[in-house]
Amino acid sequence: MTRLSIFAAAREAPNRIALITETTCFTYSELAARTLFRAAAPAQLRGPVLLQPQLDVDSLLWLYAASATGTPFVPLHASATTCERAAAHALTGVRNPPLPDLVAIPLVIDREIEPESPYSLMLTSGSLDSSCPDPS
Repeated sequence: MTRLSIFAAAREAPNRIALITETTCFTYSELAARTLFRAAAPAQLRGPVLLQPQLDVDSLLWLYAASATGTPFVPLHASATTCERAAAHALTGVRNPPLPDLVAIPLVIDREIEPESPYSLMLTSGSLDSSCPDPS
């Protein structure tokens, strides 16, 4: 099964520009190096990780890390309430990603992942609304 991998891209074209932000250009090798510390965190978890992506580099790195380690993720909108996060946890067993551990730990990057393994768990607004009271 072929999947996107920042680490494979860094091996194939380490100096090619991969991401351009308002202030910085990142090569594939730079993104892979920044992802590595985040990849250590989800690799320690069992089960899905809660991600509240925004339009920033850090959110992208967490998505790369989840993909590289085969860790399913549950995306929630950036302004999710405490109740919505709790409902996501109750429905999926999701955990917040831990802070990356900067000490060396055993880590398998780009490991073989079973095709039947979930990549992400997508909750609908109805999934969360039924658990959270209407704020009005």
